[in-house]
Order: sequence, then C-alpha cells, then structure tokens
Amino acid sequence: KYFGIAAHFCLEMMEEFTLDSLAHCINLAKTRYSNYLTQSDFDDISNRITMMLRHDKFKEFIEGSDFITEQSLIYQGEIKIIDLLLKKDDKYYIFDYNTTKEKLSSHKQQVTYYKKAISEIFNTPEVYSYLIYLQENEVSLDEV
Repeated sequence: KYFGIAAHFCLEMMEEFTLDSLAHCINLAKTRYSNYLTQSDFDDISNRITMMLRHDKFKEFIEGSDFITEQSLIYQGEIKIIDLLLKKDDKYYIFDYNTTKEKLSSHKQQVTYYKKAISEIFNTPEVYSYLIYLQENEVSLDEV
C-alpha cells in the first residue's frame, strides 16, 4: 500500500521530468515514508520512474508540453485527481500512474471519466488518455 502511495508522491513532487528532479523527489519520499518502506523499496520506486523517464513515448509527450501534476477536477459533482495533465499543441493528454501488476478495467473507467471531463471542460475533442503501468522490469503506456 505505502509503496504505491510513495511512488505517486514522488511523481507529484517532480517539477520537471529529469533524473535530477527524481533524485530530489526520492529524498522527499524517504523523509515522508521511511517508517513504512525500506531502502530497497525506494530503489525500486526510483528504478520504475527512471524507466518511465527514459521511455521514448513518454519523453515525446513531455517534450515541449505544459504540465500539471495531481490536478484536481470537479465534474458532475464529483472531485477527482488526475495524476498528470499535459497540454501540447492545443491537445490535452491525461496520464494515470499505476504500480500494480494487474491491468484492471477500473483503471480504464477512471481515465475514461477524466477524458470526458477534460473534453467537456475545455470544449475540445483533442483529449487523449493513457494508463502508465510502472512495473518492476518495464513501463507500459496504454492508450484508453
């Protein structure tokens, strides 16, 4: 449980998607979660995020984009939080991070909800959504 929370916290704290920013954010996560996680856990979190930062498709999305992490969203009376919202070339990209091994339908439903909300809020069909699975040995970006 704390592993996923710490990974999300680290990603939320990143001011830019660089290895230097990651190192700083891992230290912030250690300060907050060291009572619950081991050094091995923090190494695992760092490795997973490093793989994401080196992922060609992710780098392509990030380059030249404006982004907001942990964007609150109120839509149809519900409050939700988008892990990462990018704007690039008048298009919006939604990313939801997962550290679980399973690819669940609930993950897709959640991102589909975000996509519909952003499309209506900004009055554009140019909204794309992705699930990012940060797993031990690979990172996958699945379009939803």
